[in-house]
Amino acid sequence: LEGFKLYLYKCNLEEITAVAFFQAIDALPTTKSNIKVCVPRVFVMCPLRLSECTNTKHEYGLRRIFDREKSDLSGIFYRSHSFYPYFVTLWEHYHKAKFAK
Repeated sequence: LEGFKLYLYKCNLEEITAVAFFQAIDALPTTKSNIKVCVPRVFVMCPLRLSECTNTKHEYGLRRIFDREKSDLSGIFYRSHSFYPYFVTLWEHYHKAKFAK
């Protein structure tokens, strides 16, 4: 995909911050390289939010992807045909998602 970038960042999850992540991205070499990456079928995705106050672990040890109150990405906004704002929540999509075992 044109303009798509994927960053794989190995770190200690207890110490990761958005600032440290962006500093690591800025420190990457500017030359492009093509590599093959094998991602295991089962993995835990732990998104890093841009707002530091939302980078807290969930009570069960995993960060929530679409948390209704804590996530930066909580819904999609658009104007309907009657020009009223409309929000489509992503919270239900997260909780109804099926994960591979």
